[in-house]
Amino acid sequence: MSEAEAVATNPVGGGMPRQRSLLHTLFGIPPEEARFAKRGFPASPAQPVLEAAGGTFVDGYNLALTASMDAIEAGLAAHPAHLRGFFAEGAAMGIAIASLMPPWHNRLPALLDQLGDRYPHLMHVGVGWAVARVPFVRSRFLRPLDTLLAPLALDGRGFHDGYFHAARVAAGWRAVRGAASAVYDQGVGRSLWFSCGADTHRIAATIAALPADRADDLWAGVGLAATYAGGVPLEALDDLAPGAPRRWLKQGAAFAVTAHARAGTPPAASVTAAERITGLAWPVIVALVAEAEAVARAAKLPALDQYRLWRSRIADFIEERSL
Repeated sequence: MSEAEAVATNPVGGGMPRQRSLLHTLFGIPPEEARFAKRGFPASPAQPVLEAAGGTFVDGYNLALTASMDAIEAGLAAHPAHLRGFFAEGAAMGIAIASLMPPWHNRLPALLDQLGDRYPHLMHVGVGWAVARVPFVRSRFLRPLDTLLAPLALDGRGFHDGYFHAARVAAGWRAVRGAASAVYDQGVGRSLWFSCGADTHRIAATIAALPADRADDLWAGVGLAATYAGGVPLEALDDLAPGAPRRWLKQGAAFAVTAHARAGTPPAASVTAAERITGLAWPVIVALVAEAEAVARAAKLPALDQYRLWRSRIADFIEERSL
């Protein structure tokens, strides 16, 4: 049996035993870390969906610490299509972390080449998880990234902090300041979908308790997670961003359905959520995101400014089409 076949049968396997033992001892994430009981998240009807997403991320992460590219591809294929983005996100984190160990070979560019066409957003987010764990070597992780998408590593860092330090983050702590904090807060907003059990009222109360100037970015992250991960009835999405403009909530939803579309036909749950939140058909949303991306790339700005322009133009285009 080939390594790829073995991993397809047992997705958490792969790699050389001695290396696997050392890397997993130092850096492995036990599967129970993705369970609500372990994280202290409130039980909710969305729990099975969100735990499956977290568990798939952990599968990708643990496998990529030691496995070959073929084995990672096989592990990806062993998961349901709607969860594969989470696997790719975890794999990006695992590959980045593994590059810190002998022989110190950075395989992240190879993984980006292999999966980047299908999961570009998720893989850049996954690098941010690695930055959160070992920030003192972040330049090594960030160097291979696409200029426009590189700020998504800040999103990944924000999600990591909100997921693993939920109470502290909900109380107002954040690891990133200045202009970069907007993207970090997008990741924190995504984490609230998990840490609040996709309870829209709990999410709204958490955001309302934080400084008002963070709300737009937090709601963008909530819209992204609600559309990408899902877990609630469609009518619950109408309760998001109560009493506030839904401009950034819509932008986050547009990001999410576009990320699914890059990997193939987006799952029905993501399509219906994006269409419910934005009021636009999903192919129109994807086209608007691509148009906004072209505008941002043509601007030739520094990475963070380019990314912020991209988000802003997406929100503008959705607003214009919704009139």
